[in-house]
Amino acid sequence: MGTALTSVALGAALTLAAGAAQATWMQWTGPGATGNWYRLVEDQTSSWSDARNRAKVEFGGDLATITSADEQLFIALALFGGSPPDETLRG
Repeated sequence: MGTALTSVALGAALTLAAGAAQATWMQWTGPGATGNWYRLVEDQTSSWSDARNRAKVEFGGDLATITSADEQLFIALALFGGSPPDETLRG
């Protein structure tokens, strides 16, 4: 499936899918921010359903739902250093 991304509301842990836990948690703060936390986890084998289930069961989170251009920009800069690869945010 490619790379996946998860988000959770304030203070809760969030993550996604399988693979080694190599990523860092990043919180979106500042004007207009939700305060959600994000973490990128590489996973080349899980389906979307499996990734979502693992995020919920293991981390109390969910896969990210990007709802604004500002949130997309934060994710691109914080987790990808610019623009995410095409396959990253495919659903």
